Amino acid sequence: MAQLNHPRFTSLWIGMSIVLVVGLSIFFEVFYHFDRWIYDEATLASQFYAPQPPRVLLVEVETDYEGLAVNNWFTLLEQIQQYKPAAIAINLLPWNWSEQDIELALQRFPLIIGSTHPDAYASYNNIVYSAVPPLDGNAYRQQYRQKILRGTTYPALETAIARKVLAGDAREEENYFINFIGGPGRLPTVTSQRVLDGGLVDVLVKDRVVLIGVKPPLMMDMLSPLGMMSYSSYQAYALDTLLNQNSIQVADLWIEVLLITLLVLVVLLAVLRIPDRYQLMAITCFILLTLSASYASLLLFNYWLMPGYLLITEFSILIALLFLRNRQNQQALQTMALNSAARIESHWLSESFYSSDAHWNHIANMVTQTLSLERTIFLERVKNDHRVHEIRALNCSLDDVSEMRRDYQRTPYTTAIKYGGALKLNRTYLEVSADDEIQYLVPLIFAGNILGFWAFTIKHNAELDENKLIDAVEQFARQISELLYHRVEWKKNQLAQHSSVVKLLQMKFEENSYDSINRSINFLTNRLSVMETVMDGLETLAILYDLFGRVVHVNKSMTKMLTDIHLQPYSMTAVDLIVSLSGCSMTEARNYLSYLILEQSSINVPVKNDAVKKGYMMIISALKSDTHYAAEEDEIKPFEMTGILCELIDISHIREIYSQKEKIVQHMSSRLRNDLSSISMACDLAQDKRLSDDIHIQLIQLIQEKVSKLGINFEHVNRIVQQDLTAKVTSQYPVDYVEPLQLAINECQAQQDKTITIHPDIPLFSPLVMAAPKELRQVFSAIIKILIADAIEDSEILVKINFDKNQIEFEFSNQGFGMPQDQLQSYLQSNGNLDSKELQALRLARHQVINWGGQFKPSSNIGEGMSFYFTLEAFQL
Repeated sequence: MAQLNHPRFTSLWIGMSIVLVVGLSIFFEVFYHFDRWIYDEATLASQFYAPQPPRVLLVEVETDYEGLAVNNWFTLLEQIQQYKPAAIAINLLPWNWSEQDIELALQRFPLIIGSTHPDAYASYNNIVYSAVPPLDGNAYRQQYRQKILRGTTYPALETAIARKVLAGDAREEENYFINFIGGPGRLPTVTSQRVLDGGLVDVLVKDRVVLIGVKPPLMMDMLSPLGMMSYSSYQAYALDTLLNQNSIQVADLWIEVLLITLLVLVVLLAVLRIPDRYQLMAITCFILLTLSASYASLLLFNYWLMPGYLLITEFSILIALLFLRNRQNQQALQTMALNSAARIESHWLSESFYSSDAHWNHIANMVTQTLSLERTIFLERVKNDHRVHEIRALNCSLDDVSEMRRDYQRTPYTTAIKYGGALKLNRTYLEVSADDEIQYLVPLIFAGNILGFWAFTIKHNAELDENKLIDAVEQFARQISELLYHRVEWKKNQLAQHSSVVKLLQMKFEENSYDSINRSINFLTNRLSVMETVMDGLETLAILYDLFGRVVHVNKSMTKMLTDIHLQPYSMTAVDLIVSLSGCSMTEARNYLSYLILEQSSINVPVKNDAVKKGYMMIISALKSDTHYAAEEDEIKPFEMTGILCELIDISHIREIYSQKEKIVQHMSSRLRNDLSSISMACDLAQDKRLSDDIHIQLIQLIQEKVSKLGINFEHVNRIVQQDLTAKVTSQYPVDYVEPLQLAINECQAQQDKTITIHPDIPLFSPLVMAAPKELRQVFSAIIKILIADAIEDSEILVKINFDKNQIEFEFSNQGFGMPQDQLQSYLQSNGNLDSKELQALRLARHQVINWGGQFKPSSNIGEGMSFYFTLEAFQL
């Protein structure tokens, strides 16, 4: 018995329980009305099906119980008798018939008469009991075969007629289910007036039992499976059921229990082998099959399987499966939560800023790594109070705060709040540690909520741009304030969700496992999102394949590049990619991958596809499986490798750098050639003995100066050529501005949706400028794009370039709509977010020019257009 408690026998216990519960519900008729409702609906749906012809003709007396005269009754019977019916019956004895009328009618016609008082007419054999049918639930579906009244058994009217017509009917059941299959109108029905008018035809009457229906006094219409019908119509269906011997048989209790047992066995065996997502569909199919089988059994065999109980069984199985599946999922979640939480915690786990108790430490670390501040102290607002207290100090102590008042409703806090930014303090807030320190106080406010304050100091430094640093501090303060505000709201939300009242309302009583697995899944999702974001954000074009040649991930840069050259990344294998980009043969590509997998190394292949505009080097690397993670995985990796990574490294920038160095060397060579020519001429003149000694001395001094300057220039150029030009974005080195300018013009003209002409006025000979080629091109593009956006249709953009010994001047202007000068200045000098991408790029271009040591002067007039003037340092030798 103990073995039956094993989890594998859970379905056995479920099945036995369902059979027991449903069997008891049949015995106690718990779902009796539900099953009878299905029976009524099935009967109504059978109105187009008539397997047997009717054997009863119903003649309904149109007038009420007292309305038909005696002579009319005999005329009615004579009209019916002439068509030779199998029998004639009157459901109720007419009230106005005397004993002589009764005897005469019984002698002249093959008549059977029903009566509600059979004892009063016991001497007449053909006057029988007309029984009122029993109520079956909320409707009438059955009829008595015989009725016991005061100890005496009386056959019902329908039974007496059937025995006479069929020459015997030995069945002694107390009642039977009437067969209503065929729907209302299956039995032919005529009115008594039609019969009196001679409207009968032979086909309606011959060999049929004619039932004359009289409406009994105080008798309302009866609710049957076919809806409301008269008492006589109900008796006609009951009589036809006996004559055709097709009464509806209802399954016995033991048969129904056997069917339920077989159904439970079949459904459980079938459904448990089906995947979870298809189980509901399978149960639905079983329900439809049950209804179809019951309907077919009713129509073909007049047998009712009581499908209501079968449906309850199937619904019970569905509920049990859902409960069991929920229990299994809960257990699996608990196991997974514990395992995954332990596994994740064993690796590096980045703690959430919101849930961390050391959130101020995170803020302090961010400030330390990004801002060049001397001393920093963060103050936090006391909850539900207007005081603040020191929370974190950098490069100093918390005791350095000399301001004894911690009330932010008093100065200097109120002044900082009103100022709304980094307030330079005139009086000492922190203890003075150096004479050249400047103290600031920044309020941390978000959405009108005061979260704290940030006090810091900076020192006078020639290399430090104080305004730029203060702008950065204010931006950091806004972001820190928003972080702190949302952390407070998150804390409130967490407290509300974990309160006892909320748990009770949400029916959450055991949430430790769910919380644990939810944290684990969120962590893994965030890590996956970070990894995908990092890969998509890389300028390096990358595509990852597994060892079966299937694409695992393609970053956005690679997708865009392959789409531009009409290649589909997700339909290409690694071999196809190598062949398409490198131009090598299929055999060579296979050899590359074979070497790569066997040696678990990497190879470099140059990209030679003509459709690729930039210069790329393709690096194909084998990714080895980490032994720690490989031990935790269920699958064995071929060759112990995770996949194959194909990266395209853009080497066009490197080419451009070397091109710039070549131009510097060419520029130096041209200058050297001129200087050497001058030295050669001076040397020739110095050899002329006709010149005086003073002139010889001057020539020698000139030669020495030229040689000395030439050596200095050599050292200058050598330092530039040896400089690592890829180290910093803001590096300055001699650049030929003509090529970046022309590339920017071509790019902007290709992207514009207006007809704008750009006229560059470039001098024939011009020195190099101190800048960076990529960034200089971005500066030119930003200016040209904003001018195109502002320009009117069919206008021109003029580009003028002038240079002197020390600098080169650039002036861009258009014919456009313009904007107020103050508004343009505010856009370029503010640090807030801008909706326009063109204005953002222009603001970045301004900062870039200023960082290079140049001047940037925008100008705009409404109705006239815009112009931008900026200067760059010329390269001098």
